[in-house]
Amino acid sequence: MRLRIGSLDGQAGDVLLAAASAADPTVELLAQVVGTTAEHAVELLDEAERKSIVVIEGDRVRFSHPLLAHSVYADASPARRRAMHRALSDVVTLPELKARHMALAAARGRRDLQGARHCGRCGACTGRPGRRGRVDRAGNLTRR
Repeated sequence: MRLRIGSLDGQAGDVLLAAASAADPTVELLAQVVGTTAEHAVELLDEAERKSIVVIEGDRVRFSHPLLAHSVYADASPARRRAMHRALSDVVTLPELKARHMALAAARGRRDLQGARHCGRCGACTGRPGRRGRVDRAGNLTRR
């Protein structure tokens, strides 16, 4: 996976990490998170789209395979992931997603966030796969 993703660094890497961290990434959401315009976000995703890492369909951005999203997320340092979730919590409007990103941005468990519900998209809290698949289990497949 790392070979396919290659050296997408800087803002392009930030946009990919934002897409891997968001429940339902859109070009507009990713642009807001990294502090740029939607047009520039599309330019930043151009190489990843040419490498078939992501697919842009209208405003929606999705990884061409869940393992690619997992690889981008897992390769980021814990501090970088927390910073991304902090940025996402500032941008998303749905309370469930805001709580999820706030919880994932915390360096360690916080009592005031222990009751926060997961968004339910990946099934991590419900045990049932959601629309995005079981990224947590997909990662386990690569470790065997």
